[in-house]
Amino acid sequence: MSFESSNSDINFKKIGHTEVITDNLNPIYVNSVLVDYYFEKAQEMRISVFDIDDFKTPNVEQELIGYVEFQLHEVARVLGTSVTLPIKAYLSWRGSRRANGSSESVGNVVITGVERKRGSRSTYRFQLEGDGFKPESLFYRLSSQISPGKFVPIFESETSKRSSAHVSIHPFKEAVVHSAALIQDDESKPAMIEVFQWYDCTDRET
Repeated sequence: MSFESSNSDINFKKIGHTEVITDNLNPIYVNSVLVDYYFEKAQEMRISVFDIDDFKTPNVEQELIGYVEFQLHEVARVLGTSVTLPIKAYLSWRGSRRANGSSESVGNVVITGVERKRGSRSTYRFQLEGDGFKPESLFYRLSSQISPGKFVPIFESETSKRSSAHVSIHPFKEAVVHSAALIQDDESKPAMIEVFQWYDCTDRET
């Protein structure tokens, strides 16, 4: 997904994009996009959703599925909760011809807004090692709490395989996470680590 912002009705400028998730109809994205919020301005935002076929150039000439347009205050006013917006179909998708600007929905985007203060450059470094797990391939997801009982993902590890068939240890690479994303200036705030068994791109088990 690509994020764009605009100070007018017609001109949008790209400000960031998520990672690419393959073969998944309900992807959970980890990469976030930072946007300066000005409560006195009407900040138009657009999220474009692409079908990626060429992984060598994932952000060039890919098929546009649809887009979501909204004003930033719609998300900023409900920080810590999620806003669900419909994705409007764009031109054609999987052989079904549609007019540009059609209001037909091809799915939804769930946006969760979190306030982050500028200036914090401190980081946390994690070195995790799975021990005692039976599955051959594992990965983990680190999430930050944004409200009681609600967490948003901020980091997802690589997939790690057991060091040998007879040893149940899964070594992971060192992870570096910004403190502003993890604890948001509150060191008492809990975080959550979920461990998943990896089968393929579409089949994961917690």
